[in-house]
Amino acid sequence: MGQAKIEILPFDINDFDSAPKQVEKALLFFGRVDVLINNAGISQRSLIIDSKFDVFKKINRD
Repeated sequence: MGQAKIEILPFDINDFDSAPKQVEKALLFFGRVDVLINNAGISQRSLIIDSKFDVFKKINRD
């Protein structure tokens, strides 16, 4: 077996406006994307009464 060619492209998943630019960067690596692993999320570790409303809106948006 040969060596796997892997590149990692970290970016802020909340920055929707940067997504097209990130796709361009990804394609520059090898010309195509064979496998994409999305690993992102937002969590909350407090009672809702102790949380700011901005946090609630951020984790519950569509």
